[in-house]
Amino acid sequence: MQRHFAPEGLNELWTSDLTYLKIGTGDVYLCCVRDEGSSRVLGWQLADHMRTEIVTDSLDQAIATRFSNVAGTIFHADRGSQFSDHKVEALCATFEITRSMGATGSCYDHASANRSGRSSSTSTSTDTSSPP
Repeated sequence: MQRHFAPEGLNELWTSDLTYLKIGTGDVYLCCVRDEGSSRVLGWQLADHMRTEIVTDSLDQAIATRFSNVAGTIFHADRGSQFSDHKVEALCATFEITRSMGATGSCYDHASANRSGRSSSTSTSTDTSSPP
């Protein structure tokens, strides 16, 4: 992404992250996929685990929201094991989505933080295993 997190159109750049929420009975985990061009959350999942399925389910929902017309979209996330899993890689390849990953697992190394004026000294690199 070369730290350019302000796309001009829809489906140019999606970002995603995992977080946990404390609720009355314990913790739950939330994964969201957001279109940075529209600032719309396209897919999300809430679960009692942080397995890869929370990411693939969110991504499936985002793809369905855009009627599978997502070829060429860049999907940016941190280097967490869920985002680098072969299931996410395969799903992105199926729909011709290019994966991009931040240089670290830092919560400040993502698009929303950079768009809101926060910055990070880390750089990003694009995953070269997927087609450009």
